[in-house]
Amino acid sequence: MIDPFRWRARALALEAELQQADATIEVLKGALAAEIVEAINVPLWAEYLTPQLRALMGALVARYPRYMSREAISACIPHRDHTLDESLQTVSVNVCCIRRALGPGAVETLRGAGYRASPAFMARIAEPAHAQS
Repeated sequence: MIDPFRWRARALALEAELQQADATIEVLKGALAAEIVEAINVPLWAEYLTPQLRALMGALVARYPRYMSREAISACIPHRDHTLDESLQTVSVNVCCIRRALGPGAVETLRGAGYRASPAFMARIAEPAHAQS
């Protein structure tokens, strides 16, 4: 017969391992988001954004001209460990914050598909640094 105390101890150990793996995944998502932004090398627009907004906008710029679903964007935002509905609402709020910081035309919305960096924004960040100032 199975000892219920051993089974419970094993279940607690596995739960602790799972929590540690989740924490590692969160750290890696944040590092990946930071790498995307650094690879783009556009410090003029990134300096006005928080790390989470930089990660979101970096993902949109990296995927341009394709749209990203709210679920895919939610996965790119570091330190998000909420239910799916709250996480998707966070994406909408973060897009609103990006539009406030970078201008209303920075992010396009395609109803039912998601968001993408706008062509006008991409043209603006593609200009030489001296032309942006």
